[in-house]
Amino acid sequence: MGDDASKTVSEAGRKETEEERDQRRLIELLNEKVGGNEGPDLRFEATGPGVSGAPAIMGDTLKAARADFSARVIGGQGQTLLVVKDGSVTELAPIASDDFTHRFSSSGPGRYRLEVQRGESAVETVSSPIWLEPGNGEVLSRDCTPLRVRGSAAKRVKLGKRAPRVRCRASGGGLKACTVTARMSIGKGKRRRVKTVGSARARFAGGSRVLRLRLTRTGRKAIAAAGARGRRVKLVFVADDGDGAEARHVRRARLVAARR
Repeated sequence: MGDDASKTVSEAGRKETEEERDQRRLIELLNEKVGGNEGPDLRFEATGPGVSGAPAIMGDTLKAARADFSARVIGGQGQTLLVVKDGSVTELAPIASDDFTHRFSSSGPGRYRLEVQRGESAVETVSSPIWLEPGNGEVLSRDCTPLRVRGSAAKRVKLGKRAPRVRCRASGGGLKACTVTARMSIGKGKRRRVKTVGSARARFAGGSRVLRLRLTRTGRKAIAAAGARGRRVKLVFVADDGDGAEARHVRRARLVAARR
């Protein structure tokens, strides 16, 4: 999304122009299609007592005593719509047509979002949330620029007295932190399992940050036993906003024990 498509209302309360809101509505902030571009489309709005203008849409905060939500699913016939509040499913609605609308009311302040599920567990589409907070009918916009993350590490990382270094570059609206985990195959034959052998986390709002990867005892033993050839690990970098939105990036590296 470009800057013109993600203009926001400042905390000081600047009113968003109709043109800015129309631009945001055209791209339906944000609609992440887990299943790819062929997944169902979601439209999500909310209004409440005292709201005189346009309703809140995905990414907005509605300040009202309660809210009435409208969820529209396009292209999801035969699947199931899930209403999720603060990470917990509160409603299930079978999607009866390819242009389906489900209306529901709030159950108190919180973070409301939608999911479209195929079968018992396959998630097709996840919406960005609408936040409901106490207030007198005001709609405020948040920065809903998509989260992005890129991780980097040397191809061969030698372990020394200090924890090995990796770098996380992240951006996006509401970014809170970047986490990296190192995963490695441990064991032989039927006992072989992929385990997390290290992790690090840094809180920041954007830019680039060096993380020191703290390895577990299991990880250090496996790397030491491998000698000069070291062990390959998968480094998973995750940027998150603290409200359930994430972006991921995977890198490969080889960790090598320092010579004694």
